[in-house]
Amino acid sequence: MSGRAPIKMVEAYWEGLRNGRLMPNRGEVLARGLGAAMDNAFILERLINGFARLRVAGMRLNDLKGMETRSMPISAFFDKRDYVSLSESLEAVFAEPAIVHLTLHAPTTSEAPALHGAMVLMPLRSDLGDVTRALGCLVFDGMIGKPPRDFRIVAEERRTLTGFADTSAAPIAVPRRNAPPAVSGFAEDSAPFAPRSPTPPRRAGRPHLRLVVSDDDKTD
Repeated sequence: MSGRAPIKMVEAYWEGLRNGRLMPNRGEVLARGLGAAMDNAFILERLINGFARLRVAGMRLNDLKGMETRSMPISAFFDKRDYVSLSESLEAVFAEPAIVHLTLHAPTTSEAPALHGAMVLMPLRSDLGDVTRALGCLVFDGMIGKPPRDFRIVAEERRTLTGFADTSAAPIAVPRRNAPPAVSGFAEDSAPFAPRSPTPPRRAGRPHLRLVVSDDDKTD
């Protein structure tokens, strides 16, 4: 598939699942529903404000980095100079919530030609009912060359789903700062991400013993 066709397919699928609601649930998103766009599609998990990682990633995303990208932060696909802008876009998706379209550009390098790309991010409810998942799609034109490839954000459009604008409102163009010139299946890992709590230090000295008496030990 070429051009923005995968993005249009993923958007249409999300709208169909939405079916008049604010957004679909993560559990409703199936690989067979994405069809030929699955290689360009991905699922994000929001970890903290402005930071999200890939729970599921299509093969085209792996091609861009030259490795398995599942569990990577989505920021791994962007130039460091656009991390703040990307963080703001992610917060718009999860917090407003909103649909975000990004116009992307990867400049020419000594080992790779320029890439022109686009990304869409659409919110999803998790199994707990909170907005901590997003369905996305990334497309690009041109030869990847030698990976990894990083994109600059050229432009952004947002469509707020609730709060500040009606769902039928026109997209809002957001100016960018320092803009450059113009898996098998779709299942997530079974174990959710959770940082390990630090082990409390032991106290020096003798351990304390506690005597536990049950009713069977008592005499009449």
